[in-house]
Amino acid sequence: MLTVTVTGVALALGFFGETTFGLPASVALAFYLLAYLAAGYDVTREALPALFRGKLDIDILMIAAAAGAALLGQWAEGAFLLFLFSLGHAGEH
Repeated sequence: MLTVTVTGVALALGFFGETTFGLPASVALAFYLLAYLAAGYDVTREALPALFRGKLDIDILMIAAAAGAALLGQWAEGAFLLFLFSLGHAGEH
């Protein structure tokens, strides 16, 4: 639950800071990166064992989708995707 909270707060600070309060894009990006790291840790922790067993599962697909969003410069969308997915993991546990 800690990673979900950190992800949500970092995402909110980056998004609302940039869109509402005029936060520079580089500072917002730092918050998005923090969200990626926090949620990415949770998702990667679930994905790596499956990957080593040769299984392609939803965790790996979410990492790929977030990486794709980052490559397209859509950091907020990727962070939001990881936030929702890590929230789902927390709900499962």
